[in-house]
Amino acid sequence: MSGDGRADGSWHAFALGDSCLFHLRDGVVRRAFPVEDVEGFGITPQLLGSRNHDTALVAERLRLAHGTLAPGDEVLLASDALAAWLLSPHHGHRAPGTVLATLAEVGDEPFTEWVEDQRARGLMRNDDVTLIRIRVRTEA
Repeated sequence: MSGDGRADGSWHAFALGDSCLFHLRDGVVRRAFPVEDVEGFGITPQLLGSRNHDTALVAERLRLAHGTLAPGDEVLLASDALAAWLLSPHHGHRAPGTVLATLAEVGDEPFTEWVEDQRARGLMRNDDVTLIRIRVRTEA
């Protein structure tokens, strides 16, 4: 990364399944992939079995994307229930990426409690929840 804020990093993603990648800048979603809005989540995602040998089906369902990164950007990988929450409009005045960034820093127990609260309030489906967060650092 250069020190002048210029975007000179990149991300590349290959999607096959129902998890989503989010590129965030200042807590705001710049790109969601492969699902771009909450309506894109259904109960029958384009999945493949672990023993599938149908290369044509794999090629048909595989999605590709890429983007550029700037210092301070974040990349999140979220399972479908959390991804749907992130794309939904019920976050109030806080950017959803900011909420998740804060939660990612507090540890497993508070994150689990937050997920349970969101489920109890009907704001998140009762499904598996996984979050991986990558922050793009600036050079010192």
